[in-house]
Amino acid sequence: MISRRVTPYLVAAATGVISGYYIFKPLIEQGTQKLPRVPSTPVNVPTTTEESKKAVDEKAE
Repeated sequence: MISRRVTPYLVAAATGVISGYYIFKPLIEQGTQKLPRVPSTPVNVPTTTEESKKAVDEKAE
């Protein structure tokens, strides 16, 4: 008896999720392709204070 009440809601929810996936998939893929790739850590930048002090001293000389 409960399955007769719940089944239409489960079918409607599944249909909504599946159709939403296929409708918005191209937009999401298009948006992610335009984002620039940013490295997680800066390149050629000292990571500790001692290294940064040495780098500043070397540039000053």
